[in-house]
Amino acid sequence: MRRFILPFVFCLPAFPAAAAEAADELHYAVSWLEIPFARARARLQRENGEFSIRGESWAAGPMAIFFDYRGFAETHGEWGNSAPVPATHRNGGEFRGKSRSVQIRWENNGASPRSEADPPPDPDKVSPVPQNELAGAVDPFSAALAAGMRIGRDGVCGGSEKVWDGRRLADWTLVHLGAESVAPDNPNAWGGTAAVCELRMQKIGGFRRDSKHNAKAPPRVWIAEVRPGLWAPVRAEVYSRWGKVVARLELPSPSQSFSNKTSRGASESLRLSDGKSSHLASAREKR
Repeated sequence: MRRFILPFVFCLPAFPAAAAEAADELHYAVSWLEIPFARARARLQRENGEFSIRGESWAAGPMAIFFDYRGFAETHGEWGNSAPVPATHRNGGEFRGKSRSVQIRWENNGASPRSEADPPPDPDKVSPVPQNELAGAVDPFSAALAAGMRIGRDGVCGGSEKVWDGRRLADWTLVHLGAESVAPDNPNAWGGTAAVCELRMQKIGGFRRDSKHNAKAPPRVWIAEVRPGLWAPVRAEVYSRWGKVVARLELPSPSQSFSNKTSRGASESLRLSDGKSSHLASAREKR
């Protein structure tokens, strides 16, 4: 379950598409079968045409007794006009005393990723990664940021990216399913109206040969403008072989960068539709 869930959790806070140069931090609570399971947070910084984003996740709640995991991922690069261009990416984690890490560096203006993994992949346990398929691949954070930019610009989920995390290579495609109201199902959860996006993944290489997991449904992400100019996931659902895992954006305190009132006000401008003609209007509260 760790290999399947945590790469997805890492990408939850990675959709921000802030219009102004700023730093934003988002926090998420993750539950499995409604049992507190993990927490995640990410911080996005933009300055002088460059960006950096760092995400962290760790076991939390009663599951932490049996699931002593802590991990991180971070990307640095250029903030392009249409999509971010990664320069470096690192990720790693520790589980039951064993650590794993990856470093990726892009050369030729982001066209060619070169990777180092510790420990290296075991060819008897994972499928090979065709080296010719790596051209044009980006890291998970850059792919998610590009998706956020498209949502902020076009108002709908969409687009495909070839995604490489240093161990696994896959094609990611976001499909727009419309928009719906998200009810806050616990006192700290965000509530409002959000775009619903389905994440479809086509494996290319680097995945375990013995994996027998067939998800009940593709992962879904609910994305909304949580403050003016910042589009981010407010809810995500992914199915593991042990049941559904849900991640929820946690509401900040009044002293943090955005408020419950701002989050709700921005999202209320989102029209509910069947997905065929839905467009997310840029919402601003009247002052």
